[in-house]
Amino acid sequence: MVRICALAHLTEMDDDRLTLLTQLLSDPTRRNALALLRTGEELCVCELMASLGATQSRMSRHMGALKEAGLVTDRRDAQWVRYRIATGMDAERAARAVAIFRTHDVGLLDLQYAVRQDEQQFIQTTAQAAAQLQELFEADLREAARDRK
Repeated sequence: MVRICALAHLTEMDDDRLTLLTQLLSDPTRRNALALLRTGEELCVCELMASLGATQSRMSRHMGALKEAGLVTDRRDAQWVRYRIATGMDAERAARAVAIFRTHDVGLLDLQYAVRQDEQQFIQTTAQAAAQLQELFEADLREAARDRK
């Protein structure tokens, strides 16, 4: 919700365009590719693949989606396709939105870590409680067996 509000604040576009932009930027690979291209440098798919740890087909598909949305442009250089940030308001807004998303990603990673820590604590506490209940149950069984004798 915070991301969408922040993105809406930066953009003054119709709902369909905003939805498309939000969907495109919801993928970390596309966000990271745009962040790499934000320097103004042209990068080929192989350089993006190496930096982002993506396969060639996956990287090409993501870059195709960004190109179709008008956020990047490409240029063929022999057997390579080189990408750069497109000029225009949508591309500028997308670049600013990427910065917002990346900031929230760091916050989300911190939150995910805290949740995992809480989950581990919950699991440990539950396991301890289960062990204590098991001990009480076994003690009750022993006591009941003694009473029957």
